[in-house]
Amino acid sequence: MTRRLTAGEQKLWRSLTASVHAASPAEEAGSGKTPVLKAARPAVPPVPGEVPPPAALNQAMGGALAVGDLSMLNRATARRLRQGQEPPDGVLDLHGCSVLKAQDRLEAWILERERQGGRRLLVITGKGKPGQPGKIREMLPLWLEQPRLRPKVLSVVEAAPKDGGSGAFYILLKRRRQED
Repeated sequence: MTRRLTAGEQKLWRSLTASVHAASPAEEAGSGKTPVLKAARPAVPPVPGEVPPPAALNQAMGGALAVGDLSMLNRATARRLRQGQEPPDGVLDLHGCSVLKAQDRLEAWILERERQGGRRLLVITGKGKPGQPGKIREMLPLWLEQPRLRPKVLSVVEAAPKDGGSGAFYILLKRRRQED
């Protein structure tokens, strides 16, 4: 079964394909090896203290966390999450927060909810102004890719209209494993 790429996946694919080029026939014939695609621009070493790009984090965490991708869930769970049929285990409203404060609050709140056994979370980011999405709404998926949160997050989907629609997200955390 095939599925359509989400908007985020399409954007990632376009940026990936734009950054590589095929080896020339001369390079291919001279090496005797399978040709390897080369980056169009050299890799830049990360600056200490700078957050690595999401692509590097995705590779380290086992895959991208695309908003709306419910492929890791069974059909019934995906439907209930998408439609907001089950009450969330916690709600965080980030309206009025600066971007930095919102990121700190989100991380601390998700870690606390996970410790308390919560799985279904609702994060209200706000929609932004007409024609431009809000900064917090735009950044939330990237924040969820960070090393402290990505291993805990199973899925993220835009909330149902009754819970905020495009100005909010449902976050489903992975089940906590019982420690032996």
